[in-house]
Amino acid sequence: MTCRLALRVLAVLASALPFYGQAPATGTVSPASGTGSTQTFTVTYSDVNGAADIVTTYFMVNTVISGANSCLVEYNRVANRFRLRNDADTEYSAFLPAGGGSTSNSHCTFFGAGSGSSISGNTLTVTYAFVFPESNSGTKNTYGLAIDTANLNSGWSQLGTWTIPGITTPPPPSGPQVISLTPSGGTGTSGTFTAVFRHPGGPTEHYLGYTLFLPLPNIIQFIAQGTCLIEYNRISNGMRLIDNAGTGWIGPLIGVPVAPGTAPLSNNTCTVNVSGTTVSLVGTDMTLTIPVTFNPAGITAQIGTFIQEQDVHGQWTDFRQFGSWFVPGGFTKPGPYVTNATPTSGAGTSMTLNVNVGHTGGASTLTEIHIQFGTGIVAPAPCHAVYFPFNNTVALINDAGTALVGPIPAGSGPLNTGRCSLGAGVTRTTAGNNISLSLPFTFSAANFGGTKNVYVDLFDLNGAVSHWVQTGTWTVQ
Repeated sequence: MTCRLALRVLAVLASALPFYGQAPATGTVSPASGTGSTQTFTVTYSDVNGAADIVTTYFMVNTVISGANSCLVEYNRVANRFRLRNDADTEYSAFLPAGGGSTSNSHCTFFGAGSGSSISGNTLTVTYAFVFPESNSGTKNTYGLAIDTANLNSGWSQLGTWTIPGITTPPPPSGPQVISLTPSGGTGTSGTFTAVFRHPGGPTEHYLGYTLFLPLPNIIQFIAQGTCLIEYNRISNGMRLIDNAGTGWIGPLIGVPVAPGTAPLSNNTCTVNVSGTTVSLVGTDMTLTIPVTFNPAGITAQIGTFIQEQDVHGQWTDFRQFGSWFVPGGFTKPGPYVTNATPTSGAGTSMTLNVNVGHTGGASTLTEIHIQFGTGIVAPAPCHAVYFPFNNTVALINDAGTALVGPIPAGSGPLNTGRCSLGAGVTRTTAGNNISLSLPFTFSAANFGGTKNVYVDLFDLNGAVSHWVQTGTWTVQ
């Protein structure tokens, strides 16, 4: 009897001892599959000696088990920090604390903000927040590995798959296109502006080219009254100017001839030097260069510059803004206005942009504040943020330009795309008619490097819009 009791006690004691020599294991990933350029993965790891026995975990997104040209992240549970492997698989980035910062290689940007861990019994759960560039498109595998205090490891296990979307190439256009209007910005009571229109059918497909200098603010479907709207007719080589009421034209139906000696066209906002205008038809492009003088007494200080075209088949482009112009001595029009944004220049992968805007009818009239970083107003692949004053929320526009990332309450961040992220430190101050925003941005040098213009645009409750105003430049490096 005594022998049997002793054996039973030893068996109970043995069942309570740690399973030394047994390696940790990888569990599951959520989501196990899907598509997107932004994703936070939740991965489980386990250890029979308790989750606290796990020292280090790894998560990798790649087509094969290799640190080279992959997105491989190491997590140190004890120190609660992450680091990212470089493209060559030769070294790691500096450590990022859970809950803050970001780091990038050519295949992903990893965010400490949004990443972290938790323990429940034998299970360690780790979250990894990523943004993937379009250059890393395709279907990848997701892998996990864990190492314990005895330096035993689980070995790599495939957990799931993930598809990173690539650049969708649109079909070649068959109708007219507006290409550029330069200069994109400037100051003065006069300027010479060059508009480029394109048609894949060649020069005989061009018909009417329009150049618009729009007093700001205006409404989305702009009111022509009080504008400087110029029409060029390729077939007749004639030019007309909108009248003061915005309901008719100065000049005959076919326009006055673009030729030396032709008198200028004038309304209350501008004078067009018709004789100094030049036209070039080369290949698919029609290029107009037009000298314009503005009347400060008849136009606002801030104007937007736009072009539009109609071809011989009646196909129209949109009226597209390419820049803004400041007229010294011009008057201020009621509605939304952009005061400034600082810094006006600088360089780096992160910056806090301070945006100052307002509305003559009161700050509560503003409905949307847009901030865009890009090489031009209509340039591809911008970093675009939207702030909604009425409920104090903020969002980014996704890399495809098709949907919002967010919105979320201002200050709760972060929000991430493949080009940029907006941190948790968004703040707003309201004083009378004015709103001041502070927005902490971080940019991906790999996906969004180079010099970008900074633009601000406002919308109000009445359908008025400031249109894009350039406030400065920033070099992502």
